[in-house]
Amino acid sequence: MVTFIKDAAEGFETAPVADEGHERAKVAGGGYMTALAMLIGAKFNGGSIEADIKAVTELLTEQGVYCGAHTAGNNDLSGPSCGCGANDAIDAIIKAAVTHAAEIRETTAALMAAGGITIDESIVHRVEENFAKAATDEAYFEGSTGTSRFGAIKEGIADAQVASGSENPVAVSKDLAGAHQEAYVVVNYAEGTTLSQRQLQEALVQEYPDVDPLELPQAFVVDVWRIAQLAKALAASDVTIDFETAFQAGVNYQLATAAHLTDGSLRVVIAQ
Repeated sequence: MVTFIKDAAEGFETAPVADEGHERAKVAGGGYMTALAMLIGAKFNGGSIEADIKAVTELLTEQGVYCGAHTAGNNDLSGPSCGCGANDAIDAIIKAAVTHAAEIRETTAALMAAGGITIDESIVHRVEENFAKAATDEAYFEGSTGTSRFGAIKEGIADAQVASGSENPVAVSKDLAGAHQEAYVVVNYAEGTTLSQRQLQEALVQEYPDVDPLELPQAFVVDVWRIAQLAKALAASDVTIDFETAFQAGVNYQLATAAHLTDGSLRVVIAQ
């Protein structure tokens, strides 16, 4: 089951629908990029971003947590961009988390309150301080591109597949079409559900047949339960990472990504 969200005339509605496709949990840039932001926010130690990508893929694999990634527009990965905005612009997103720290702090607190979650103020400041350290550490991002980071994630996916011992794919990378056309931020707390982007587009195509499908509105989806799952896995694998700090960093990264990739004025909808 997934959460299907429709922009109806009377307002934004949610309803569960059966899904026969392969829907996966959704967080900014995929689970590995969000976990990378968690690592940065929890205990930034410099080094290189590719090394930290390798670290988080290994930590998550230890806990049997597997994530995906995506490119866009039939990207052949011959240039610096992989087509995933949350990956390509991660340095700018980390800086956005610092620049808009006050607004993100306020929004994060409101979203967590809606889910019955409270984070100590000292943890909030710790995450902001670590993001600030990363934002000013040019060596950390030196020589790194969206393509090289995607390559590091692909290596992590391959290693995770071997470690899983499964004959079926445990993680995938996809090539998506079109540019970002988000009209809403959907924050989903319903465990084990997500918004079906495919079903959303199918419904909109049917309702607006004269509009180019690539121009139809999309939703920026944040599955909060998946962020919690990632934070628990990192904390279980690394004693120097605590769940609350990783979780706070993960939520901060979602909002900073939305702020950077959109105009910052998107309507936020909570699904529970």
